[in-house]
Amino acid sequence: MQSIEDQATLKKMRAAMIEAASIKYESFEISLAKLLAICRTTLGVNRVSVWTFERGRQRLRLRHVSDDGHIHGQIPNVIERAGHERYFAALVHEFAIDASQARTDLRTSELAAAYLVPSGIHSMLDVPLRTLGEQIGVLCVEQLQAREWHLFEQSFTHGVSVQVALMMERDELASANSALVNRVLFDRLTRLPNFMYADDQLKQNLGELERQQCPGVAVIHADIEQFLLTANSLGQAIAQELLVLLGRRLSELCAAAQVFLARSGDDDFMMLLRSAASEQAVEALCRSIIQAMSVPFQLETREVICALALGYSLRLPGEGDLNADSMFREAWTASRAARRSGQPRRFERSLLVQTALEVELEQLLRKALRDDAFEPHFQPIIDLRLGKVVAFEALMRWRHEQRVLTPVEFMAVAQRSGLIVPIGKQLLERTMREFVKIRQANAASWTLNVNLSPPEFLREGLVADLSAMLKSHQLLGEHLALEITESVVIEDMPRAKQVMETLQQLGITVHLDDLGTGYSSLNYLRALPVDGVKLDYAFTHDVERNVRSQALIKALSGVAATLKQSIIAEGVEWNGQLLHLRQAGIELIQGFLFAKATPSNEITPLWVAQIEALIATTLAEQSLSGEAS
Repeated sequence: MQSIEDQATLKKMRAAMIEAASIKYESFEISLAKLLAICRTTLGVNRVSVWTFERGRQRLRLRHVSDDGHIHGQIPNVIERAGHERYFAALVHEFAIDASQARTDLRTSELAAAYLVPSGIHSMLDVPLRTLGEQIGVLCVEQLQAREWHLFEQSFTHGVSVQVALMMERDELASANSALVNRVLFDRLTRLPNFMYADDQLKQNLGELERQQCPGVAVIHADIEQFLLTANSLGQAIAQELLVLLGRRLSELCAAAQVFLARSGDDDFMMLLRSAASEQAVEALCRSIIQAMSVPFQLETREVICALALGYSLRLPGEGDLNADSMFREAWTASRAARRSGQPRRFERSLLVQTALEVELEQLLRKALRDDAFEPHFQPIIDLRLGKVVAFEALMRWRHEQRVLTPVEFMAVAQRSGLIVPIGKQLLERTMREFVKIRQANAASWTLNVNLSPPEFLREGLVADLSAMLKSHQLLGEHLALEITESVVIEDMPRAKQVMETLQQLGITVHLDDLGTGYSSLNYLRALPVDGVKLDYAFTHDVERNVRSQALIKALSGVAATLKQSIIAEGVEWNGQLLHLRQAGIELIQGFLFAKATPSNEITPLWVAQIEALIATTLAEQSLSGEAS
């Protein structure tokens, strides 16, 4: 028969189990702490702890502990199976380890020196933790004094272990659900809501608008200007860091304005306004975003300014259809228009035609890239002192539907879409291949001049690609000159300088194109390792009748000579221009006066001889004219 004391203990334990089962789940940590405290006070022990297996039951790791503050030794974080073989075996095979004398009990004595003695523990009751029939750890009950563990105490402790296991299952399920939600509704890189989340949010907002619970709903589509080009220039890792920093900056701005922010694509963000009372309110937010983007992002050792093209769609009460897909498409269309204009744009139906044409052109460019439809045409550069062709500039052409298109017809879309880099790389390979054939056919040692846009020049891997191409086509670095505009330098001057210096080590020269059109071109001649310059067409076009152009050309020619830099005048189309350029000291020219850009298969020895004969005749006539005057 049970003693009155045992009956009281059992009653206490039943009450404790009821209390444990009725714990209101707040969080795993809080709920487990309450459960372990109930276990500890009910059994009247000094410490209760939860341990879980790791490494295929080769290690136990401490997860949670509840004590009364009387155990002074430090509890270890892990217990390895090595050195504690009997203890680990008992955990797996026994219903409970009821060690009233834990220091001498064969099952637990291996713990004595490092754990039990320093902590002052004499008695232990360990029961397994199981979920779905698999043992995942142990619930450990410890007492400073030696004591016997009655069967009802072991049963109670087992009951508590079941509650602990249930809590752990619930926490694991909650964690799995949370992870699933994060994968489905949040962007992994920026941790922002994704397009699916934004779509659901917009539908809720439009429902509120339909019920007249908000003054208006707006969708702002933010497209990172030329992000693919930035990624090619900075490298993928730094580009991703830029996306994270951009997301944080937009998050701060949107949080202050109570705006929902999502990352909706690789280089796109979406903002939803459920209190957009007017177009002016949306425009004000757009201006705030543009202002925030004017501050450079600090990436490693360089600063990057990230421009956003902002397009938006707005619905006020009674305006338009309340369809989420329509608003997303309209905002995207407006952002394409914003890329062209440089200003935030609200969607208008008139934008559809222009955007459709641009999208169609982009698809045609992608097809042309696959079909290798971009080809170089070569325009000769002439040395007036020698009366000879000394170099060729390669100019891009696109052969499309029986037409040959110049870059002015497609370059803007190629740059905005990021296609300029793969197009440029493919074209450069073809240009070198065809240029080598021209040199061999004419037994000449000409130099090849190639234009590179900012994204092409600043991208990671340019130098390595050029080096490989030169080696593949058996060309030396001195046979190649790269022409860049001031915009390359403006975008990233430290990077541009670094690339120039590396190219020069390969023998490749760099020329600054369109000299005189930028606000600080002369400063770049001083600060950068430029080998040559090219006079912009704006100077050569009116040199005959514009005294200022004549004076500036003469001055620039003198500056280039002093800096030991070559100077080329482009766009020379008639004799009067040539005469004034010669008088100004210009020795290298190119233009329609002597030859247009020509396909490589037409540049034969006879073609070159005819060009040089025309040069000789023209120069002779100008000399005679000068003598006569």
